[in-house]
Amino acid sequence: MTEERYWQIRDEYKVSSMCLLPSKKQIEEMTEEELREQMKIEELWNKLFKKPSRSKSMTKRSKTMTKNEPTTDTQKKISDTFDAMKDLLLYKNKMYGDSALKPKKIFYKGDSTNSILIRLDDKLGRIISNTEEKPRINDTVDLIGYLILLLISLGVTPEDIAKFKD
Repeated sequence: MTEERYWQIRDEYKVSSMCLLPSKKQIEEMTEEELREQMKIEELWNKLFKKPSRSKSMTKRSKTMTKNEPTTDTQKKISDTFDAMKDLLLYKNKMYGDSALKPKKIFYKGDSTNSILIRLDDKLGRIISNTEEKPRINDTVDLIGYLILLLISLGVTPEDIAKFKD
């Protein structure tokens, strides 16, 4: 590569300086702006020296940061609610021994997907028959949990879900 091409690429990516590649810990501590700048530096470095990208952790963190950073109160509440649901599902999975996706098959001999669909039917029945003005929180939380487990039992991946973004 010529020096002229080096400066052309450097200007194109607006990289102010080259530096040593950061550690995984340093990547985790970077702000979104610093992370973008570091990715530009690595991309330039890789173009200059034809090296493959070495930073899976930085790419993974970048995707997580840029796609899910809450900016409004509602977005923050969405993020917090999903975090709480995740904690609850992991807790229940540990307590019940993964029974939703790996049932004991003592009485019901069907597969996990149909077992989850039956549980969803039961929860929806409780919500419909509820005489209170609003659905009970525990029924709603259980319904969300079973829907997530249904996605897992159907083999849905995060990439499959990402396809629904417009």
